[in-house]
Amino acid sequence: MISKFISIIIIFAVCLFLNCSGQHKQINMQHQDSSLEIFKQGIDFQRIENQSSTKGVVSNWPIEEIIKEFVMGSWELIAQDVGGLDEGCEATWGFRKGEQTIVLEIFAADNDAVIKDYFLDRTSATSMMQIPYTKTETLIGTISVKSPEPKPQTYIWIYHNVYFHLEGYNTDIEMEYLAKEIQEIAEAGLVDDLSQHINFVEKISIAPEKIAIQDIFQIKPILSEEAAENSDDYILDFQRDIEMIDIFRQEGDHIFFKALKEGDTEIQLKVINQINLLSSSRKISITID
Repeated sequence: MISKFISIIIIFAVCLFLNCSGQHKQINMQHQDSSLEIFKQGIDFQRIENQSSTKGVVSNWPIEEIIKEFVMGSWELIAQDVGGLDEGCEATWGFRKGEQTIVLEIFAADNDAVIKDYFLDRTSATSMMQIPYTKTETLIGTISVKSPEPKPQTYIWIYHNVYFHLEGYNTDIEMEYLAKEIQEIAEAGLVDDLSQHINFVEKISIAPEKIAIQDIFQIKPILSEEAAENSDDYILDFQRDIEMIDIFRQEGDHIFFKALKEGDTEIQLKVINQINLLSSSRKISITID
């Protein structure tokens, strides 16, 4: 009888915990939604929320030159990286002078809707009660925010198909002025139809056409004539089901895969122009017999 009573208490406690946990999660989600709405109103995000445009930025992003010209003293480039994300391409630069550091991130997509979502995702990714960014006194790009605290100085803004995130650590350099210099480069690279600048992959070559388990097969993007003239500017990024396809080796613009498991799958291949950060993605359907 006592054992049965204890079991009932345990079951009741578990149910109470699960119910409270579910309520807490629901309250937390409601708080996040409320915090995001307050943030959007505070920065006048509704002004651009439903806008769309075919325009976009095509720039070679001479970030090192901007730092050398704009920032006094000898700054060292300590990090530079370019890589693909799900819906675009991300590049980062890191500069140092003694204890001072400047970090810039640029994310470029093929449309402004992706950039607006990315902006909200990044700025709202905080454990604080409220999103810790405020509207800049002077507008940079389409919409811009800054950190309320000067350490680090943080400026985040978007302009058409590009997201910018600039931070200055242990430095008295005004990041706002540097942000405006970078924005001038973006404005100089604005084109009316961005789609005309991202169609640099004509087709995808797959060999052999029929693939069986344990087969090695290769995938090669065929670039447009104009892009092929500067093929060294392009890098490959890909995603696949690791249970079905393994990476065998890569030789330049050829990627060799190994088929591991029977069935239908896809490879997401992204060709990235590492100079202007524009990218072209293709989904490749693969059947492994």
